[in-house]
Amino acid sequence: FHGFDAIVSLVHHRLMNTVATRPIRHLYCMADNCTAQNKNWTFIFYFCAFAHIFKCDIYYHFLLQGHTKGPHDGCFGLVKRALKKHTVYTVAQYMDVVRNSADINDACDVAADVPIRGYRSSLARFFKEVGAMHLSSNHHFRFHADRFGVVSARNHPTNRWEDFSIAKRGVKPESLPRDVLDTPPVLPPKQLSKKRHQQLRTVRDKFFTGVEHLKDEFYRAPPASELAQCVAE
Repeated sequence: FHGFDAIVSLVHHRLMNTVATRPIRHLYCMADNCTAQNKNWTFIFYFCAFAHIFKCDIYYHFLLQGHTKGPHDGCFGLVKRALKKHTVYTVAQYMDVVRNSADINDACDVAADVPIRGYRSSLARFFKEVGAMHLSSNHHFRFHADRFGVVSARNHPTNRWEDFSIAKRGVKPESLPRDVLDTPPVLPPKQLSKKRHQQLRTVRDKFFTGVEHLKDEFYRAPPASELAQCVAE
């Protein structure tokens, strides 16, 4: 999985296991300036709905291009340091390394624990894109617990906030179902290509000498009939 729906699904999973388990008034989110994953209308729609449902104000801040490091980079650094001390063959082993790298780090099995949902199409029933807000040029966004459908944006911390209404005409606060973030349709997993299957099979056969018992945990070839339906690339 990749793309904005997958990233929003992962963020929602994390928030449901942290922020949403206890009352919170303010939520501060930091992301890099990647439009394909973080800086897109799907996230704008999601945070607008989240702020209303959980009655919290959200500050969504993007690091400028060429930034040095964010707090999350330190967490990745701890994982990289831990990986130097372990030989990892399987996803389960990798997750154990991440969990044990630091108290602040954790891992989840996306395939088993995180349903990838179609947030864009589902939330687009209630919210609309507003071209005047210029996602690409703004780096700070605010979502309000008590101002449904209003997003405040600015380019720089010294600039004034500018408000934009992204709620569709006729959509009122009571129109947004409380479970709207948990009910978008689950997207089917993307199918591996024949080339990717061949790469995984090569790794399995070449690098698992002495740990043959882990081969099937790393990669198990699908039935020939299923493999035949995969695209070439």
